Amino acid sequence: MRAFIHVSAIGAVLADLSAYSYKTHHSLSETPRGWSRARDAHPETVLALSIAIKHADTKTLEDRLYRVSDPDSKDYGAHLTQDEANELIKPLKSHSRAVDDWLKQSGVQEHQISKSDAGDWVSIVLPVSKAEALLKARFATYEHSNGATATRTLAYSVPRHLHAAIAGIQPTTYFHSIKVPVLTEQHSQLAKRDYGLDNRTVGILNPKECHWHTHFNSYACLRQIAQTIDYKPFNHPRNRLAVFSALGENAIKSNLRQMLKHERPDLDDSYMFDVELYSGAALDETMTEFRYLLGENMEANLDTQSVAAMIAPIPSTYMSFGGYGPAVSDTWRPADTQQNEPWAVFMKVLQGKKDAELPLAISISYSDDEQTLPADYARHLCSGFAAIGARGSSVFVSTGDSGVADGSGQHCIRTETKKKQFIPSFPPSCPWITSVGATMSRHPEMMMANATKQLWSGSGFSDVFERPAYQEKVVTKYIASLDGQYDGLYTKGGRAYPDLSAQGYGFPIWWGSAIIPVQGTSASTPTAASVVTLLNDARLAKGLPPLGFINPLIWKLEGKGFNDIVTGSTDGCDTPGFLAAPGWDAASGWGTMRFRDLLKLVT
Repeated sequence: MRAFIHVSAIGAVLADLSAYSYKTHHSLSETPRGWSRARDAHPETVLALSIAIKHADTKTLEDRLYRVSDPDSKDYGAHLTQDEANELIKPLKSHSRAVDDWLKQSGVQEHQISKSDAGDWVSIVLPVSKAEALLKARFATYEHSNGATATRTLAYSVPRHLHAAIAGIQPTTYFHSIKVPVLTEQHSQLAKRDYGLDNRTVGILNPKECHWHTHFNSYACLRQIAQTIDYKPFNHPRNRLAVFSALGENAIKSNLRQMLKHERPDLDDSYMFDVELYSGAALDETMTEFRYLLGENMEANLDTQSVAAMIAPIPSTYMSFGGYGPAVSDTWRPADTQQNEPWAVFMKVLQGKKDAELPLAISISYSDDEQTLPADYARHLCSGFAAIGARGSSVFVSTGDSGVADGSGQHCIRTETKKKQFIPSFPPSCPWITSVGATMSRHPEMMMANATKQLWSGSGFSDVFERPAYQEKVVTKYIASLDGQYDGLYTKGGRAYPDLSAQGYGFPIWWGSAIIPVQGTSASTPTAASVVTLLNDARLAKGLPPLGFINPLIWKLEGKGFNDIVTGSTDGCDTPGFLAAPGWDAASGWGTMRFRDLLKLVT
């Protein structure tokens, strides 16, 4: 249920702020590409702002994460409790008090403020007029070329003494451009032909015939490729996979039932994903043929269907984060569609989950250009992922479908320098998650590519995050093998990605009366998360802890249990990008997982 806030409270006049000496905290030199200023923001439009208070000791957090995630450590698998992890990401008490005092003295009412369990996120709800006074900002309504709108500012300020305490306040200067999956062919074309795979045969396609259908997979084929098709889950009660969804996406239960009927007839009819709704999200299943033609809700249905096909009867959860803040009474204007970025709320939700409730694997098929986020804000979010990994959850994030380029049409210009450069993505660039690329075909398996649609599996090197210790040896050698190629186009000392890949081409979505093939890392990421969920199933059945943050493990395996991808590239920026090659490479990572081989290695 959405919370309603009393008008007189939210409209309380802010106190005189003249006593504070303000300084710009973050600013943009120009409106981000693809966006244009439409009009001044209405003064009564409501903003839900998240204040990130800097973590006190990220070094200790990262050390604990390594200790519980490194298979050679005596503490391997001794994951932290909720309280232990949250203690490691608490801000300094002095910083928390300083922010509290600022808000209180500025007239922000106590009931307008909420905090995360660790106290590193402070949420406030204010109309634009009050937010402008608080942040010395000028908000406007911006429109994107894709039709999205957002209430944003090109600069905001906070008191000088709070610069040491605050990592960022968003959504203010963060113009997100999160992507959705792409149809292999247009819906209108699919209505005319079904590739010879109708509703009777898609689910029961003989695995021996899979290599004939590279353009349109069935989940039987995908399970065969991953070596999971003959695995019978123990279905340990602690095991669960969560799918992250945002920006108004809806998973359609009736479509999942159609898929399971054909692809997983072995399952009980009652199997269904659980639903958790946040930030005004709603589960709207009133799909019309026109909405199907528009491709609405494709991401949510790809995620939930591919996960269910792979892991059922193991339970899954659909975690949906809406695109707007709390509702207010009719006197106030709601915030613009999609105006809220979802990451802060997601972090707060995960922090608040009890140990028995935390999903052991999380699939995130959303990513954005790293340069769209303020660096300190991205670091704060990344440390939040570290805390989740330290608790024993494996977080998988798609690398995007733009190769080495940005996600908005191969622009390839670094905002700060105005120079040509490969554009990394976030969260894939965070060292504390597992980034997932996409492959296609069988003989040989190669990097996912569709030149017609300008789609290539994403890859690159972070401009914000340094290369983590688990990558140092291998990536240093890899960069040397490039022999100077692309010097100046990427940050050699940055976190390299992807970590691994999975099949990501021709995934079937049951979509009303049609079955539609899609492609991209939005398909490969839930597949990778599903494989690890099945590995966790086997480990839990033997009394072993879940795998948790898997990167130290897979980088130490150095390709054992993986199909080495040596064909294809991650094109972009008028270059072939990084090429697939023997061993780890910046196109496919370590390659695609072989479940049966990994099962022997981890159990």
